Amino acid sequence: MGYNAFALIYRPGWDTAMEDLGRALSFLYDHADVLQIDMENYSLWGGSAGARMAATLGNEDDLVYYTGRTDIAQAAAVIMQY
Repeated sequence: MGYNAFALIYRPGWDTAMEDLGRALSFLYDHADVLQIDMENYSLWGGSAGARMAATLGNEDDLVYYTGRTDIAQAAAVIMQY
């Protein structure tokens, strides 16, 4: 079906975890051609603390804050599991 999935092992602590997710999104965006992935209409998924992280980075203002970038589009969907 052409779906790609990536799992993030993040550092403990809210700010460090959010920085790790921001860096991961930046990496995927910057290397989309090499990885042969499409970053248009991507989604963020998470469970428990990961759900809170996905919801936070799914917000455009927080995405800019944690990535320092305005060229990465907001996630098309955020899937939260508790």
